[in-house]
Amino acid sequence: MPVGAVIARYLKKFESADPLWFYLHVSCQLLAYILGGLSGFGTGIFLGKRSHGIEHSSHKIIGIVLFCLATAQVFGGLVRPDKDSKYRPFFNWFHFLAGCSTLILSIFNIYKGFDILHAARFWGLTYSGIILALLLVTLLLEICTRWYLPITKRSMSNTVDKNTSTVTAVAAMESQDSCIAESDNAVVRKIGSRILLREECKWLWGWMKGDDNGSYNSRKLGTWGL
Repeated sequence: MPVGAVIARYLKKFESADPLWFYLHVSCQLLAYILGGLSGFGTGIFLGKRSHGIEHSSHKIIGIVLFCLATAQVFGGLVRPDKDSKYRPFFNWFHFLAGCSTLILSIFNIYKGFDILHAARFWGLTYSGIILALLLVTLLLEICTRWYLPITKRSMSNTVDKNTSTVTAVAAMESQDSCIAESDNAVVRKIGSRILLREECKWLWGWMKGDDNGSYNSRKLGTWGL
């Protein structure tokens, strides 16, 4: 159950893990409900019937509360509202508070079970080591997702913005160069047209004066249809 809670809290913050984190969360919590909820509740009833005159009221009451909370979590997940529903925030708060309560009460009740059974110290130390390891992993993930991940996202966003600005600047320069080239071509064409017109005028004036330049004038006459 703690592993499923860690997955739901931290893994879903990575966009690439969606919707994998949800299926992992559901799988872990269903497994915990079957092994810890149904099996534990059934084992408690069985041992209670065989232990006449022995009462562990606090352990039993906490076990019943845990079973009710876990069952509410499972069925609540089946009927959860859509993300866009106005009731979704209420479900999220219920899911969060019920989940935290279940985790805290289950850890406390397991230690009470060790005391009731007078279990060897090894089991208590082993369970404590597992809880401490999970707490350490949770702390590292909290630091990673709360401080490191936002900094990385901001850095990537700035890099994307810089690249976008560079591409825009290059496109603007290419567009400007294209406009300059078109302007230069227009100037060249205009100058060429003026030179050609001037030559035509010179030839026409010479022809009118009777100045025949041989093949050049003949070519011009053919051009003018004369």
